[in-house]
Amino acid sequence: MLYYYHHDHLDSTTLTANFNGGLAEETTYYPSGAIYEGGNKRYTYTGKEKDLTGLSYYGSRYYSVDILRRFTQADFLIPVLVNLWVVNVGW
Repeated sequence: MLYYYHHDHLDSTTLTANFNGGLAEETTYYPSGAIYEGGNKRYTYTGKEKDLTGLSYYGSRYYSVDILRRFTQADFLIPVLVNLWVVNVGW
């Protein structure tokens, strides 16, 4: 069966139409990305496709929509500050 996916401003799949243009499914999301109503199982929050583990891949790390509702690891692009006193004092 052929389906067409329609997206909102975040690129989240909100409407799924069949090949005739009829509404097949409507999906709404919580701010965290979990499905509030409906249930598009393939393309979800921000248009990402879940892998076999149920996680969504965002280029450098995975996001857990259903269980943790956050990224599964820290962002490695943010440098680790060794001495926080320097940051607080402003030296």
